[in-house]
Amino acid sequence: MKKRYLIGGALVALMAIGAVGAGIEEKQLAELRETDFDSYLAQIRQQDEALYFHELKRYDRDRWIDELKSHDLNAWLEIAKAERPDEYADHQAAIAETIAQLDAKVKSIPAEDIDTNLSMYDELIELAPENEHYQEKRAHYASLVADRDWTRQNCSVAKTRESAILYANEVVRASLKSPRSARFPWPDKPNVASLGECSFLVSSYVDAENSFGAEIRSRFEVTLEISPTGWSVDDVVIY
Repeated sequence: MKKRYLIGGALVALMAIGAVGAGIEEKQLAELRETDFDSYLAQIRQQDEALYFHELKRYDRDRWIDELKSHDLNAWLEIAKAERPDEYADHQAAIAETIAQLDAKVKSIPAEDIDTNLSMYDELIELAPENEHYQEKRAHYASLVADRDWTRQNCSVAKTRESAILYANEVVRASLKSPRSARFPWPDKPNVASLGECSFLVSSYVDAENSFGAEIRSRFEVTLEISPTGWSVDDVVIY
């Protein structure tokens, strides 16, 4: 069986050649760790980030704590709070100052600038995730942005024409004396006009039998509104 040249119990670092570098023998890695620790770390980091931090923590704890700050801030905070209280206090003071600056800045942003407000509250929540006020504000602006984007995608005549006509026809059909006899023009006759936001006016006509069985033509106008839940009727005029 091939000997393992392991120093300091770092079997986990060298237990698989493929995990730490192509073609480098365990003996060479062990020797490299003892003679040129930085090169050793650089070699294993190329293949396995987790192993790199494991070895750094094992052999150079101070450096590990330094690098952990940019790698895993939450883990660094826990360790720094216990082992480096001054650094921890400085970090928390810097965060508090940044939050105060962002808080003042977001208050100066007009409420109608929903994209900037959402972005700012995203930043604030990242720094203060437990702050309920920031969470409520973020949810408010996220809802406004979602509604705005939905409106842009769905509230145009080009997008809604066909479904608006179909819905208006069914609304009118339900009010006729003989719904089954109804014949609506399709597709070029009805007119669909935008009334702003997500409201539309459908103007058309229907041929249907009256109470005496005679077919008559009636014109109609139906005012509709579309939302993420579907169509709703604001007004119906048949004449």
